[in-house]
Amino acid sequence: MSVSKRIAILRGQKTLTEFAREHQTTPQNIHRYERGRGPSANFLTSLASKGININWVLTGEGAIYEKKQKASSIALLSSELEKVPEEFREALRVTVQEASQPPRTTRKLQVTVWCHKVLRKTQDEIDRLFGT
Repeated sequence: MSVSKRIAILRGQKTLTEFAREHQTTPQNIHRYERGRGPSANFLTSLASKGININWVLTGEGAIYEKKQKASSIALLSSELEKVPEEFREALRVTVQEASQPPRTTRKLQVTVWCHKVLRKTQDEIDRLFGT
């Protein structure tokens, strides 16, 4: 996938104007970036300030968002654990712990194996808790 396609993914359903305003540039620049022109340093800096992984934008490698964004998501999920019945908390903690260490690749097979590992550990913990 190209840089231009990754920028289009980041824009999602926003209009060129909305996305441009969010990143202190013009709609024409966003249009150019999505058509293959390399993004400016200012645009990349704006993306980074929003937690977007510039390495992903430029190379397609790594996660879309920086780890600090992921850490806040994990903290939010952890706080939600308090609302879950005690029997499931440990299983969910195992899932959160495993999910916080995703593979450093976007290759489908490796990501699929990682997802299976997370789900398997969660199922093993549920089985342990309920003796099944």
